[in-house]
Amino acid sequence: MININGIDELDKFLIENQDKVIMLYFGAIWCQPCKKLKIRLENEETKTEMPNLSYCYIDIDDECNNDICNIYQVKLLPTIIFVKLEEDLSIKVLGKIDGYDWIKIIMTYNQIK
Repeated sequence: MININGIDELDKFLIENQDKVIMLYFGAIWCQPCKKLKIRLENEETKTEMPNLSYCYIDIDDECNNDICNIYQVKLLPTIIFVKLEEDLSIKVLGKIDGYDWIKIIMTYNQIK
């Protein structure tokens, strides 16, 4: 899993993965549902189920991520945001899931791919 530290790293991640389904995963190390989601995302079964998924982890407690959290209006943990990098390099939000909801994550991925 890629850990993002600031907007520059996020921009680089988005550009490098623009041909995939991109998921931004906002969490914190003290958050139990976040830990559960991280384990689920790293599971081999998940990689088979969502082969075109590229995701990154954004720690909300890391000060260098404050701007990112504000831009995406992260209010609950975990927060999952599916995005797409447009041709003009603008970012389009395709879906947002507040809280741990694995079924919604799978459904959103399947709608996007």
